[in-house]
Amino acid sequence: MTDVNFCRLDLLPVEMLYEIFDRLSAIDIICGLSKVSPYMNDVVLGYKFYKINLKSILKSEFDLICNTINGYQIKYLTLSDDDDTPNQSNLFLSLFNMEEFSLNLNGLSLIKINNESMKLILNNLDKLNNLSSLTINGGYIHSSMLKNVLPKLNRLNILSTSLFKNLIQMNKLKHLIISYQCSFNQLEIIRQYAPNLISLNVSLHGENEGQIGGIYSNLTQLVLNIPSTQFSRLSSKEFNKINFLKLISLI
Repeated sequence: MTDVNFCRLDLLPVEMLYEIFDRLSAIDIICGLSKVSPYMNDVVLGYKFYKINLKSILKSEFDLICNTINGYQIKYLTLSDDDDTPNQSNLFLSLFNMEEFSLNLNGLSLIKINNESMKLILNNLDKLNNLSSLTINGGYIHSSMLKNVLPKLNRLNILSTSLFKNLIQMNKLKHLIISYQCSFNQLEIIRQYAPNLISLNVSLHGENEGQIGGIYSNLTQLVLNIPSTQFSRLSSKEFNKINFLKLISLI
């Protein structure tokens, strides 16, 4: 019975199998479908759209992924040095060369990466020709390290303290999450440097020195975390302009 099932999998075209892979995790694909048959093994090794999330991953699964696929097969990558996976980035970067990700990597998330690995990754970001989505949560960042990658990003999730130093034009940026408090004045700066935003998730602090309606007039989605004292100072007229508003969180 088992052999029959394997033969049936072998009859499926590669394109159909890849559509199935698009809905599975890397571990599901590698553990469940590699070495099933020579044909399926070739399909697994030829797939170039792996979504690799190494946050809170088991060491055995980490080893399996790193020993099975190459860097050029990874489309989305999440690296983490948090409490569950300490120094994971050092090990990963010892196994893969950044140049392996140059043509295929589309999305990169860095979670509490140690300074050594962060510096290595950021210094090589300009080699990632197809990178359009970047998340940096924790770790040391010097704004000059981002100058070559910011103009080509479509999505960005970053601390405001890293974003507002030496800003450059980000005309391709559509989606922005600022995971640290920023001011109304800084929001005005965002409007100038990222004029084509359609979604924004941000925490505000300080005095309401700007016109919130003008800042957000082009957005279609907004998640706004704002102190209740500041919320009361925003006029209803301004919020009438924001008919797209999805969520306001009072803090």
